[in-house]
Amino acid sequence: QNYPNPFAQETLIGFSLPETGEATLSIYDLSCKLILQKVQIYEAGYHEISITARDLPVQGVYHYQLQTANATASKKMIWMQ
Repeated sequence: QNYPNPFAQETLIGFSLPETGEATLSIYDLSCKLILQKVQIYEAGYHEISITARDLPVQGVYHYQLQTANATASKKMIWMQ
């Protein structure tokens, strides 16, 4: 889960990888429209992806999905000031 949630300026999405590989973070609005996608290769271990208020078009509720070779997780985040 992202922290903090809800957030005002920035939130962090943490995850761990058992081995080096690609991770894809996709953020969707409530109508399931893709708003932002970040794809990167990460080393094995713990990582955090930063999402800021500038990355999103409007305040509100978003769903995000973090996908790796071994797992997929979906959560909800709230941006409000």
